[in-house]
Amino acid sequence: RLLPPTTAIFGRRGKRRSHWLYIAPDARTLQFEHPSEGMLIELRSTGAQTVFPGSTHKSGEAIEWHTDGAPAQVNKDELERCIRYIAVATLLATIWSKGIRDIASAALTGILLRAGLAGFWPNSQGSPA
Repeated sequence: RLLPPTTAIFGRRGKRRSHWLYIAPDARTLQFEHPSEGMLIELRSTGAQTVFPGSTHKSGEAIEWHTDGAPAQVNKDELERCIRYIAVATLLATIWSKGIRDIASAALTGILLRAGLAGFWPNSQGSPA
């Protein structure tokens, strides 16, 4: 829901739909890692490598298309902003799972209000429906 739509999506059995393809001129590689749990999300650009469908992941799983269409053309700033939102949401999800939802929820509310993102969600009440 946080990424622009694209019809070029692939992955493997253990991580279906993990790779979404875009054309975003001048986009740069961005990586967001959890301090102890590894990569949260990565935007790969010039100089980065990806194993495509038709190959086998080092786990032995086949890499397969979910939808074999054309990559969507998007604005680099929009795509980078979406990647940052996903990194924050993923990090918060790991905190939620640790049992400190109330503290994390209050902190997130403050962050969203301060950043002017209270109306980020599609419905008019400013919350995810």
